[in-house]
Amino acid sequence: MTPFGYQGGLYAWCVDSNGNFVPNCTPSIINGYYVGTGGHGHDDPGHPFGAITDNGQPNGNSITYQIAFSATRVGQLEWIDACADTCFTTDVYVWFQGFGELGATGNLALVGMTNTHPINHFGEVGTIAAVNNIANQYAANYSGAAGYQVVGVNDIALPGGGVFDLNSNWNSPHIRHDYGRAVDFRANANPNSVLPEAYDTFVQYCRDAGLSSLAFLEQPGTANQHIHCDGN
Repeated sequence: MTPFGYQGGLYAWCVDSNGNFVPNCTPSIINGYYVGTGGHGHDDPGHPFGAITDNGQPNGNSITYQIAFSATRVGQLEWIDACADTCFTTDVYVWFQGFGELGATGNLALVGMTNTHPINHFGEVGTIAAVNNIANQYAANYSGAAGYQVVGVNDIALPGGGVFDLNSNWNSPHIRHDYGRAVDFRANANPNSVLPEAYDTFVQYCRDAGLSSLAFLEQPGTANQHIHCDGN
């Protein structure tokens, strides 16, 4: 898994239309983020984004700046502008590589989408495969039981991973979900819930599928009761 941050060098300098260095020109460097990226459908003045530092070095009659970028844990699309009389923009993707998206199949339903996090069913490829295996196993053994419905899959991770802030405050109550390795299955008697008589067996399905680091009935007795399964 690739850690958050900008990989590679970024430089800024001033040249004229012929490509010659412009004397006594100091480019300004600013950065920010694109609203509504990374699965976050919300914004506020406290929205975190990466920090930049630059190290001016003489280069002929001008200055070349090598820019270092330090990301936060918020997965999103960000930008860095180098400006003189005009600006040049470099986009920076802050995310984990290797994520896939869970699709709704015949044996599972996607639930838990909100206005602030409208897409939350991304994760490591191994996690996605495990979720499908669990749903298929549950259907194979319980589809004939009274009250059975295909299982509802709630949170996994946002499209690029990183802070999954359930309360839209840039903090992670779901920190196990930030890495795309954990998943919640509905078990609160709402539509698409795991049958109560299957709770223990369902937890074992998670363990058999490799999501065994933390597999248990979470928040029992509450409206948010669910089966949490975690692969790492």
